[in-house]
Amino acid sequence: MHGTCRDVEEIRECGYPVWAKGVCPRRSRNDFTFGTINEPIEITGVKIKKNDIIVADQS
Repeated sequence: MHGTCRDVEEIRECGYPVWAKGVCPRRSRNDFTFGTINEPIEITGVKIKKNDIIVADQS
């Protein structure tokens, strides 16, 4: 994700794959709204559209 995540220890413990820009202890529940789904986006100059496959690792 182009953002941060929390609960890193729990995520690693259950083996769920998450790649984020960083870690933040603050909860975001009810503090955000969703825009659109399946619309093309651009992150740091890379265009991503529906059905693209994104591959990442820890580094």
